[in-house]
Amino acid sequence: MPVPGARIARTVVVASAGALLIVSWLFIMLPSRGLQVPAPGPRDLPMTLYMTPGARMAPGVILVHGFGSSRQVMNGFALVLARAGYGVLTLDFGGHGANRRPMNRAAGSLQEDIDRAYRTLTTRPEIDVDRVAILGHSMGSGAAMAAAIRDPERYSAVVAVSPTDAPVTSSEPRNLLLMAGTWEDRFLQNARSLLERAGGATTRGAAFAAGTARALVAVENVEHITILFSHQSHDAALRWMDAAFGRQSGPAYRDRRVLWLGMQFAAWMALVAGLAPLLRRLALRADASVSVPSGRPVLWWLTGVIAPFAATGMTVLISRFAPLAEFGGVLVGGTLALWFLVAGLLWLLPGFRPEPPSLRGVAVGIGVFAVLFAAVGLGAHQVIMNWFMTPGRLLRWPVAALAVLPWTLAAGYAQAGRPAWQRGLVFLAETVVVVAALAMSGLTVPGLYFVVLLLPALPVALGAGAIVGGAVDQAWGFAVGNALFLGWMLMAVFPMV
Repeated sequence: MPVPGARIARTVVVASAGALLIVSWLFIMLPSRGLQVPAPGPRDLPMTLYMTPGARMAPGVILVHGFGSSRQVMNGFALVLARAGYGVLTLDFGGHGANRRPMNRAAGSLQEDIDRAYRTLTTRPEIDVDRVAILGHSMGSGAAMAAAIRDPERYSAVVAVSPTDAPVTSSEPRNLLLMAGTWEDRFLQNARSLLERAGGATTRGAAFAAGTARALVAVENVEHITILFSHQSHDAALRWMDAAFGRQSGPAYRDRRVLWLGMQFAAWMALVAGLAPLLRRLALRADASVSVPSGRPVLWWLTGVIAPFAATGMTVLISRFAPLAEFGGVLVGGTLALWFLVAGLLWLLPGFRPEPPSLRGVAVGIGVFAVLFAAVGLGAHQVIMNWFMTPGRLLRWPVAALAVLPWTLAAGYAQAGRPAWQRGLVFLAETVVVVAALAMSGLTVPGLYFVVLLLPALPVALGAGAIVGGAVDQAWGFAVGNALFLGWMLMAVFPMV
């Protein structure tokens, strides 16, 4: 029988988690309220304009995202700059975010999108066309510098965050600020090289007037993704643009939505943990055969450790004979789905035969996916990524989910029927081997290096799946829910080609 004290504790946890969900959602949504302005432009180039109400002759800024990102990830800069009096335009490059056009990797394709964004921004009556800056991250940094070098009369300042390469000189682009995180050594070294080629650091007032100001900011304790949410990054960009435009903004707005997003995620996980006994009873009613692999042979566990590295080896081998980066029509994401398919099949191979799923068991999995979809995606869509798929991505999602299913099924059986602490150990071991094997893939397979940059986010995604799937403690429910979720992530995040 349930212990009364435990029932009371769970009730308190559920109520507190529900309250935190509401509060965190409000603090995620409220900062952009009143700042987002309809930005009519080309239908095939999704854009968002941020501006304070009643703005007049405001300096303009175009924000361009990096590879595998979308305009949401630039929202921190957008809010800080808009609240300081700038008119800020964000966009989704082709193949990214909500843009339905496939990514065109031909030379000049990014410049075409930036040109259309520039025209959209500068036709706004609130924008001072003589004071426009451009800021880009990673892939977008190279595009931003190239745009400002090609059209120096358009952009009075350029900010390159986690910069790639560009043909910079001592005079072009105008007023160049470089930023890189101290935890992304490759990009920091490249920023130093760019600064040297651009003539070295100079921030005198006369330099800004001449367009030759240059500086490098090493942003403390951040890497390639978290640099976009650092207060130091936001402050540096604002002060640089103020200096270029002869303005002086007040104290910079502090964008704390990432912290509230983390709290919202924690609240979802606490809510699931508090409701776990109820969810487990519902899952048992849905499918009485809560399958646990008999004996769990040692060979099967060893295979679970070896399979990810074997999948990496096979991926490296295949890449020598055929390009893999564009597999499935989704850059990197299709290759990762193939990687999970190989790793999962290898893990299931040594004599292990799962029981067939029941329709009700699949329904439990759909419920697990629905919780993961809301817990991870809805808040993230407002802060860091585009979560809702275009039709082309949706068509590929079931295929990606089926590819991931063997791995999530093996992981579901590995955790089924175990106490929470043992499920935690299984999750930890799974995460370590998957991250290590994918890091090897990213470093050895051409076109997959971006995987290395995203690895810090992988334990969060796998952890969410383990917590929600573990709450039902049903192998097929775990497998179906996590396969749908991971398949969604692979198809939603990476660019279409």
